[in-house]
Amino acid sequence: MEVKIRGIDEKIIKEIDKIADRDKLSRNALIVKILSDYVACKDEFLSNSLPKITKSLVENELKRLTLTADCVTENVYIATLKMMKSAEKIEIFFTSDSDFSQKK
Repeated sequence: MEVKIRGIDEKIIKEIDKIADRDKLSRNALIVKILSDYVACKDEFLSNSLPKITKSLVENELKRLTLTADCVTENVYIATLKMMKSAEKIEIFFTSDSDFSQKK
């Protein structure tokens, strides 16, 4: 079936041509694909399911990021404790050395 479309902005046609060239398609093949994909997305099942799928994906990603953040926080805390212990040992070393030189 042949369909003519009028009133498309020249900028849109140029963008369509760029995408078609990039995807190694003709302008016609790309427009058919765009229209087919659009109509498929209007399917009631998809339009009802996509918000649920998106919500689930976002929730899973937030859980993953929260776990990662908790792990990073714990690692920073442990590293801080280790640095504090090292700093105490260094302080004792320098303090005891200065006490020794004062006794002379």
